[in-house]
Amino acid sequence: VAIVLAFLTRDIYVSLFIGAFSGTILLNDGNVFKAFIDLFAKHLVPVLADPWKVSIILFSFMMGGFVEVLNRNGSMQALSLKFLGNGNSRKRAGLGAFGMGWLVFFDGLANCMLVGKTMRAVTDRAGVSREKLAFIVDSTASPIASFALISTWIATEMGLILAGFENAGVTVSDPSIAPYKLLIQSLPFRFYNYFALAIVFLTIWLGREYGPMLAYERKKRPSRPMRQSKNPSDLKKKLSVGLIPLVILVFGVFGGLYVEGGGLEESFSLAGAIQVFGRARADIVFICATAFASVTAILLTQFILPNSTKEAPVQIFFEGMRHMFMPMLILVFAFMLSNVIRDLKTAEWLVGFLAEWLPAALLPALVFLLSAVMSFSTGTSW
Repeated sequence: VAIVLAFLTRDIYVSLFIGAFSGTILLNDGNVFKAFIDLFAKHLVPVLADPWKVSIILFSFMMGGFVEVLNRNGSMQALSLKFLGNGNSRKRAGLGAFGMGWLVFFDGLANCMLVGKTMRAVTDRAGVSREKLAFIVDSTASPIASFALISTWIATEMGLILAGFENAGVTVSDPSIAPYKLLIQSLPFRFYNYFALAIVFLTIWLGREYGPMLAYERKKRPSRPMRQSKNPSDLKKKLSVGLIPLVILVFGVFGGLYVEGGGLEESFSLAGAIQVFGRARADIVFICATAFASVTAILLTQFILPNSTKEAPVQIFFEGMRHMFMPMLILVFAFMLSNVIRDLKTAEWLVGFLAEWLPAALLPALVFLLSAVMSFSTGTSW
């Protein structure tokens, strides 16, 4: 229902809401009134009480404020000049977004938020459509995170491998090594990741677009020339004000995950670092790192670039948070829909249905296809 309505109405908010509502009607045997009450009482409020989901929403709001400060004080424009020089090459802007995706390798969510919002000024000025930027960012973030040997994504996979061994009754003599070796052995077979990254790079490098993306790129904004500051020292100040908070954010997340997971109490090893990342409270680390970076950006703007904005940096930060409200509403509705699908026991039904006829040799390909269908239908790969 949600997907069909999204195609027909182009209104994702109404589509997600009605999709979740249709699920609660099923859960209440057709009682529409009780289903409407349960939609809020059992599937919205509990979702908003989940610490991890609240952390994601709070992290996203803070990231919106953080980037708004950097945009308004001119530091994003200074970084754009650094990426594009005096020109407005779409290829260079696209490769810049692609390259930044490789730098923010430690988490897919942080990658999307950080690269997407910081590179928007660059791609806008180069005349790249927002749709193309979204494609570059989204098709780079997850493949990169799953290739990085130290990342929250890999830590999650390690947990899944250990759980799979336990469910299969397999005894692992050394849990920190055997699952890690299996994970490493799986890297050559991650064909989707290789093809996704290759397609992103080739479409940028060759400048060729297909299907709906071609129409978006043809309707893109005309590129705008980059204007150099007449005062070189002013440009250096803006670069430093932009780079320092970004460095704090990146190293804050990476270092925070390691410290919070107990990495300082153990001797360093690659396999051990994976275990450390798996133990860390990633949600808390994201919030704290973003908070540090945001405070730094606000203070630097206030004292180093006092005349760069008409409004106070704190007010700009809150304005950036307000800009994130509608995107976060989509996320809340998606959480609600996911909660309804879980209570419908869709996953258990799929397991029972597939177990009766699925040949083992077809398992990898069919699971991939099934995962793709479920991800598209529910809006999440989890």
